[in-house]
Amino acid sequence: MPNTPHFHLASVGSTLTEAWSMAASGQTVPFWLTADEQTQGRGRMDRQWVSAPGNLYSTFVTPLPPPPVVPLLPFAVSLAVHDAITVHLPLERQKAASLKWPNDVLIDGAKTSGILIEQRSQTGHPPLIAIGIGINIEHEPDIAGRTVTSLAREGATATSGAVFASLRQTMADHLSQLDTAPHAIIPAWTQRATGIGSPIRVESGTETIEGTFDHLASDGALMVRLASGAMRAIRTGDIVIKPR
Repeated sequence: MPNTPHFHLASVGSTLTEAWSMAASGQTVPFWLTADEQTQGRGRMDRQWVSAPGNLYSTFVTPLPPPPVVPLLPFAVSLAVHDAITVHLPLERQKAASLKWPNDVLIDGAKTSGILIEQRSQTGHPPLIAIGIGINIEHEPDIAGRTVTSLAREGATATSGAVFASLRQTMADHLSQLDTAPHAIIPAWTQRATGIGSPIRVESGTETIEGTFDHLASDGALMVRLASGAMRAIRTGDIVIKPR
């Protein structure tokens, strides 16, 4: 998979949108698409993702994994991004990198990447997934309500090309793990996680849940221990980790 075809554009509206267009036009999968800049980058819930030159903007298109492991896909992807970032940080900063449920990659609590996974079916063809990944390398965008950082701010000197080379390898490694040893994904993710044992607030749809981040279930569900002592499984939502 590190040798998967790679296409690069100087500028694009969104690598995710363009990659879907390529797939619909018959481009053989899997493939990677990267760009120096995006003019219409997008994140979760159609949030705009500021995409000036100097950072990494990429999308990977591949067949949808078997149904039993699909819930683990976001965790395999965030592991790949975490590991691709960490290797370029100064040694003294590598332990500052962590994962926040469900798929944020942080450095000392500051967001350093964006991940968006989409699935589509095409008549007569197996369903595909497109994994959009943006990594802050030279600079960080302003995101309302979020602390954001970049690899450069953390002391890294890597270029977007070097980080992409690492990402191609780590994505291959963790998607292979998803295929051959899916039971290892959640333990590996937990080792890099932030917030376990901390009080949290979860915004899930129109519901707000408060409790303690107890652990992750085998399918990646966030297990929250409520004040009553009961456990609540959360599968979608945004969390805020509170100070202990």
